[in-house]
Amino acid sequence: MFLNNFFKKILIFLRAKPLIAGLEISDSALRLAYFHGERLELVSFRLPPGIFQAGKIKDRKEFVLILKKFKDQTSVKIGVRGKINVVVCLSSVNIYTQIFSLPYLQGEKFEKAVDLNLKMVSPEKSEQTYSGWQVIAEDKNTLKIEVLSAFLSRALVDELTDVLSEARFFILAIESRSFALARLIRKLAIGFDSLR
Repeated sequence: MFLNNFFKKILIFLRAKPLIAGLEISDSALRLAYFHGERLELVSFRLPPGIFQAGKIKDRKEFVLILKKFKDQTSVKIGVRGKINVVVCLSSVNIYTQIFSLPYLQGEKFEKAVDLNLKMVSPEKSEQTYSGWQVIAEDKNTLKIEVLSAFLSRALVDELTDVLSEARFFILAIESRSFALARLIRKLAIGFDSLR
């Protein structure tokens, strides 16, 4: 047990397992969440009014400066010298979400069925949005799979990616709160038996 913890600390120190943080961007604040060992840490920074509103960057130059300052402050706390790897959660952006059910399929057939449904429920043309999906429920009794889909403006994602990259954040994914919550519930629900 002692050796296991010792080697784990050495790997963390050597960054064999890269740190991945969660970055929430809202109209009023930036929040960075990350694990320091087993402990969850949260760093937040209040945004001045009018910088980021309803998913739109109103003052790009000021937003980049704020993100750089926030990154420099958090880099010291989390011990990262270069770019910070982040999964970005957008909390004040209008992200269109839709749940749809599919028959119980596997492999390529399932992927094709999801793609077809994404095209059918998309609020805009596919070249104007980015989309993603997550399985949220499987019912083997009724042979149904429920899928949560989300759609976000390409223009917003592309601009946000440029701004965050300029401020030295490396984006692994951009998601809505509902996707983050669905993923967390699926992770925490492993082994949960609702019949007990």
